[in-house]
Amino acid sequence: MSLSPGDLTYVFHPDLEYVLPIAWATRQPMPTSRFNLGVATVGGLLYAIGGDSGSYLSVVEAYDPSTDAWTTRAPMPTARAALAVATANGKIYAIGGVTTSDPNVRLSTVNEEYDPVADTWKTRAPMPSQTYQACGRTAGAAVNDKVYIWPGQCSFPPPAVLLEYDPSTDKWATKAALPGGAGSLTYNQILISRANASIFAFSQQYSYATAAEYSPGNDAWTTKPPVMNPDPPTGNAPMWTEFAATTKRIYAFGAQDTGTGRYTSTALYFDGSTSTWLLATPFSVPIELAATASIGSDIYVVGGAVVARTAPPVPVNTLAVGVEMP
Repeated sequence: MSLSPGDLTYVFHPDLEYVLPIAWATRQPMPTSRFNLGVATVGGLLYAIGGDSGSYLSVVEAYDPSTDAWTTRAPMPTARAALAVATANGKIYAIGGVTTSDPNVRLSTVNEEYDPVADTWKTRAPMPSQTYQACGRTAGAAVNDKVYIWPGQCSFPPPAVLLEYDPSTDKWATKAALPGGAGSLTYNQILISRANASIFAFSQQYSYATAAEYSPGNDAWTTKPPVMNPDPPTGNAPMWTEFAATTKRIYAFGAQDTGTGRYTSTALYFDGSTSTWLLATPFSVPIELAATASIGSDIYVVGGAVVARTAPPVPVNTLAVGVEMP
């Protein structure tokens, strides 16, 4: 996507030396409103998979940025929400997630492979463990055509387990545990791949998010600076809900103000040169339970819900794209 410098929105804060400008724009909405969906990108297209619209979905819809249009694709065999979605070797893997609202039912171990060219699905080897409960989000990312999964869990804290799936052999392996062990983790766990070389893991705390980077080649973790808002809303610390990585940077979006319970449009980016989190142009609207992906340096935020403390989430079908500065 190409925008001129005049399209960029700059945000100024007198107490901060630098704010990264991002141009946010709304694009053609998804045909299906939903939250807790999975998204992946293959061949320049974005795929929105599954999710929750009041019931769990098997819907798959593909977005083409070049035409700003959506098309419906073959549905996922197992309807799910809060699933992990990752791309490896040109295929999309939909793993884990929630298949029922029954609190006694464990996290799904289902692993299904989607071929975007053939528009077909195939069942692959399931996750090896059924000890992880269903209400936590399953997190996933891919590096060098292997998929890495951090299972979700209802009980506190979630597991510090990292699983590796190799599509070429259809086998699973347990990798190095997340740093700090389960005691340092909370519910909202997220994995993102950075430049197809490493994986960042984020675990939401009540005043910040812990961060760590995993090197598949060394099977080792390195602790990174926690995600802290340099300009917290109403003096309260935020709870971060979404993260994304472009070819250049890592971003955090959509914090919840722990004082009011309301979601904000705050956006941060990680400055590797100073190992700090700095403000970026705010996201267009406050939203929760969305999905994020990137194509090159463009950031896509898909779906989500408008959330209030006293009412069920209301699913939305919005699609926003943000173009970062060079």
